[in-house]
Amino acid sequence: MALPDKLHKRSEMDYVLYDEADNRITKNSYEHWYNGKKYKLIWEHKYDPREVPNVYHNPDDPVEYIRISDEELVNAIAEDFWNEVSRPLQADGPFFFYQTGNDWICPGCKTDNTGKFCTECGLKRP
Repeated sequence: MALPDKLHKRSEMDYVLYDEADNRITKNSYEHWYNGKKYKLIWEHKYDPREVPNVYHNPDDPVEYIRISDEELVNAIAEDFWNEVSRPLQADGPFFFYQTGNDWICPGCKTDNTGKFCTECGLKRP
């Protein structure tokens, strides 16, 4: 089932998105700032860097998110998102990862991991 062109938040305290029929959107999603604007990136299937996400924006309305259809903009936002979350932690640097052995914390969902990819969201190890 494809995601709708518009999504809605229920309240300022509830950041889970809902479609126009009030169905809860339970897909993998992240908020990302790009060129001074906040976007909502939602993956239809498993969170995967090879899949282009659906990108939503709410320019004036804190409740309604509208899907962006400009493929070039969507790809630019997705690429910027992956570049942001894939770079190593600047404060700790590589020593942090060697110091803790194979353990690492996913910058996307904060899950403890030991492999090359996050077991919760699929993000590549920084």
